[in-house]
Amino acid sequence: MIRKLLVFVILLAWLSACNLGGAPGTAPAPTTDVQMLVQTAVRQTLAVEPSQATVQAPPAPATELPAFTPSLAFTNTTAPATVVPPPLPTMAAQDFQIDFVAFDRCSEMRFARLRLTNTGTVPWESIEIVLNDQTTLTTSSPLRANEFTDAYTCQETTNQTTLNPGDNAIVYSYGFNHNLAQHQILAGVTLCTQDGQGGQCLSKSIMIFSPPLNQAGFNATYLNISTCPGNDNVLKFQLLNTGNIPWESMRLSVTDLDLNSAVSSDRNTFPDFDTCPATSIANLAIGAAIVTGAAGLPADPTGHNCMAYFKLCSQEDLGGTCLEKTINFKP
Repeated sequence: MIRKLLVFVILLAWLSACNLGGAPGTAPAPTTDVQMLVQTAVRQTLAVEPSQATVQAPPAPATELPAFTPSLAFTNTTAPATVVPPPLPTMAAQDFQIDFVAFDRCSEMRFARLRLTNTGTVPWESIEIVLNDQTTLTTSSPLRANEFTDAYTCQETTNQTTLNPGDNAIVYSYGFNHNLAQHQILAGVTLCTQDGQGGQCLSKSIMIFSPPLNQAGFNATYLNISTCPGNDNVLKFQLLNTGNIPWESMRLSVTDLDLNSAVSSDRNTFPDFDTCPATSIANLAIGAAIVTGAAGLPADPTGHNCMAYFKLCSQEDLGGTCLEKTINFKP
């Protein structure tokens, strides 16, 4: 609209200056129809109220879309994929079994012998054994070793460096300077997969009681009569421990029935007349045999009817579990 107004003003000014072609210095020419039209248009244009002018508003800015906010109530209807965890590594089974074998003695020390069986799938390389006497409230020194060793009286016997799956071995412990029979003994055993009680270890224990009478046994057999310097007319017998407890003391009485004479002795050791002079052993262990004897009959019993009475006990001084046997023989 303003541009149109300027055009009309310029056109009007030009026409006035030119006087529509009149010569300079002459009176203005009569107004023509064109001039009247132009002037009318200008007046009409200037007479327009500002409020009646049409003003084109600038285009509205584009409406911004709100930022997407996921709804907390949004539910994924698609079933999740099944995740299968990797399989756990298979652990080797470690286990063993303890069984009581016997009490034994070396000098004044009483110790236990235990049978260990590997019931697992890994080998055992080292061991620790501790005894706890529940009756006297005392504990033995621990025995630690890299092998599995048995002992008979004061001599070590079998020795295994490894206890493989399915194997068994008899082992001995350190013990006490008192008799263990009829005591409650808790034997604790720890086995390990490496030497020096290293690697993976497993501990177990077993309670040991004095065995009942029906688990004790021995056989006595007459052998011969012999002479040894300082001991004439020695009657020899073989004793065999057929039970599962060792014998700690013995009474042996021999009677010449024809002469009605007898000799008797009580011992906490077992005299061994297999050698001359005789020696002795501390006890009669499980499965052990000894040639023992009696001497001191006042007369040669050869050809006489004789009788031998044996009493073997599981504790010293004829204490604990005892068995008695009598045999008849004729030298």
